[in-house]
Amino acid sequence: DVVVTVVGVDEHDQMLLLEFCRAFEAAIKKVLKIKPNTDVSMELRILQSYSKVCMVVEEMIIDGDIDHLDANMIAAVIKM
Repeated sequence: DVVVTVVGVDEHDQMLLLEFCRAFEAAIKKVLKIKPNTDVSMELRILQSYSKVCMVVEEMIIDGDIDHLDANMIAAVIKM
């Protein structure tokens, strides 16, 4: 299993963190080109493409603040 721990401060409430987790999952699946409902080992794909995962995190979080939550925009920026 892939486990992601997300921690926020007072300005980052539970709804924003949940939205971040959903956007993170969508962005990872889009960047790693994982089609819906396929039996693909996420662990293996993440390990093989760890640099892309780091780029997704870097694009979503800037200076400790959540910046982008649009998976399509994140994938487009990383594709450049």
